[in-house]
Parts: sequence; structure tokens; C-alpha cells
Amino acid sequence: GRGWGTRVRRRTATRIAHRTIRARSQQSQSLSLSLVVHAISVNSRQTHSLPLSKASMSVAKNWEKTAALLIGQGRVLTGVAILPVMPEEKAQRKSIIYAQKGVSLRTNEATTLVEAVMDGRVHKDYVYVGGHQYLITTVRESSFYGRCMSTATAGGIVLIKTDKVLLLTTYSEPVTAAEAIPFAHRKAEILTQGSGS
Repeated sequence: GRGWGTRVRRRTATRIAHRTIRARSQQSQSLSLSLVVHAISVNSRQTHSLPLSKASMSVAKNWEKTAALLIGQGRVLTGVAILPVMPEEKAQRKSIIYAQKGVSLRTNEATTLVEAVMDGRVHKDYVYVGGHQYLITTVRESSFYGRCMSTATAGGIVLIKTDKVLLLTTYSEPVTAAEAIPFAHRKAEILTQGSGS
């Protein structure tokens, strides 16, 4: 009689132990899942600051396509660069150029330019893009226009700041500022409405 009772108690203890192990396993799985979900949500909020993530790479490809399209349409612009300006990502934006086509914007030039635009002093000094020197001659609320000072041919620069990006465009003869500026503004509006921004 005593042996039977001991066996029942052992079986019951074993069942309770298995249930406890299963419950703990489920808890750890749900904890792992919640950590993964949290990591995904953090990554999606920080897409621009994680240049090596898959999400970031797809965003970068979209920006590159956009830059290529802007250059290809109408041959009005000779160069395009798209730079991040989101204030909450100030630390990350310093070393990032989302995309560029037709210009060779260097990282330090991009950093200096974005900081000057964000601080409202872009018109107080020369702007350098790919080694070319530009002088900003017109300042609007969220756009800046200037002319190239370092090439023999006439040309200029148009900077347009949206909520999330700074669109930098360059043009040269025979295109004039009167053609390039409205063209760049139309493209900035499309950028703002599109998935890229």
C-alpha cells in the first residue's frame, strides 16, 4: 500500500515538474517574441540610422532610384544629392548621404552643408559640393539658390529643405536658374508626397 502511494506522489510530482518546465518554456518564448517585436519596432523607427540593416538598404535603394530619376528627367539638372535633416537623428545624419547622382558630395561637405542649413547660416559662407564652390545669393523660407564660383561655365545650386530631407540639385548652361529652380521645387514636392520621404 505504501509503495503505491509513493508511486502516485512521484508521478504527481513529475507531472507538476513537467508543467512548470512547459510554462517556463512558454514564458521564455513569449519573452523572446516580445523582444524580437520590440527590436523590429526600434529598427523601423531608426531606419536611417542603421545603414547596414535590410530595411535601411531598401530605403537607400529607393533614394538612389529617386536621385537617378531626377537627373534623367528633362536633363535640367546635372546633379542631385538627398541628405537627411531630421533633428532627432543629428548624431547619425552627420555621416550619411542618402543618395547622390551627378555630383561627388563628400561626407564632410554634406555634414557642413546640412548643419549650415539647419542653423540658418548657409548663405553666410561658400557652399562646397564635390570640390566646387557655390555662393548662395537667394534665401527663402525653406530653399536657397546660388551660383557656381569655381567653373568657367555658368551654373548654380538649388537647396530645398523638406521635413525629412535636404534636396541638393545643381545645374549648368544652357539651363538657367529660371528653369532649374521651379523644376527642383516640383521634384521636392513629389519627394515629400512619395514613399521615399
